[in-house]
Amino acid sequence: MPHATATLIVASNLPDIDIVAGLRDGIDYLAVHRGPTHGPLGVVGLGLLTATVIAVSRRVGSRQARSSADDRGGRHFASWWGLATIGIVCHVLMDLPTSYGTRLLSPFAWTWYALDWMPIIDVFLWLALIAGLIAGSRIGRRRAALMALGLMAVDYSARAMLHHGALTNGASFSAAGVHASCSSAPTLVAHSGGAAAHDTGPETCIEAAALPTFFTPFTWRVIRQQSNGYEVSDRRVFGQPTTIRSAWLASDGAEVERIRGTRPAQVYLDFARFPVGELVARTSSFTTVRLSDARFVTMPLNVRDASASARLSVVVTVDAAGRVVDQPVRP
Repeated sequence: MPHATATLIVASNLPDIDIVAGLRDGIDYLAVHRGPTHGPLGVVGLGLLTATVIAVSRRVGSRQARSSADDRGGRHFASWWGLATIGIVCHVLMDLPTSYGTRLLSPFAWTWYALDWMPIIDVFLWLALIAGLIAGSRIGRRRAALMALGLMAVDYSARAMLHHGALTNGASFSAAGVHASCSSAPTLVAHSGGAAAHDTGPETCIEAAALPTFFTPFTWRVIRQQSNGYEVSDRRVFGQPTTIRSAWLASDGAEVERIRGTRPAQVYLDFARFPVGELVARTSSFTTVRLSDARFVTMPLNVRDASASARLSVVVTVDAAGRVVDQPVRP
């Protein structure tokens, strides 16, 4: 089929067209990111759009033989649409194993789903693909493609098994190695709308998560959620599990509730899996609260009760009437 490679390249990148929402502000970006373009309507619609673009470009590029090109384009359109749909589905399925996740059913349901196997950028996955490209000129394209797919399968499988071990350890033991089971430790995560208040003791672990780190699959970021904050630790899980570093992230639930009704907070809390609320400033006229997500903290080394910076945080300032004054998002 002509233009098969171009069809797959265009289609497999098209779901991230939602990035254009960020041209206005970060809140609009978070509101739609990995949303409708990654859901059922996006899969069908973007596949159709890709097929249309390929068909039109083929016609424009073949003006000297318009009649025969039109006939061939008509016959190939359904194939291009099907191939584009496969590329888009693969894009969505490759987002699912990341700790960021994706909204599989958007816009019918805005729930985020994630498996927490892979970082957003997996260097080992890139190495498998690069090895396939290099091998293509030596052993043939088909064999190289099969080799690359095999390496990718090994990477995903190893990540899944290591994640299971890290999650089991994180759900059973605190960073200090004390046995303290968590009430929940889901493998397939589903979250939406932010965390509600939990009527539990401050030392009770509500939920545990094990998130991949960038450089090595043998070290995982473990988050143990409690009613008043999060215990965050980096743990090495290959061999005997050991804690490398840990920190405590306090979260002021009262401040989160204070701004929950504002649009910036609603959008952010829909995105955040482990929301952290921090009072930045309060005067007689204004209150400023920073919302962040424990998944994206930059953890200080071996410090407890220390503030931690976070990517993808939002600062919301409201006046005495609860009206939003400012809501900058930090990338």
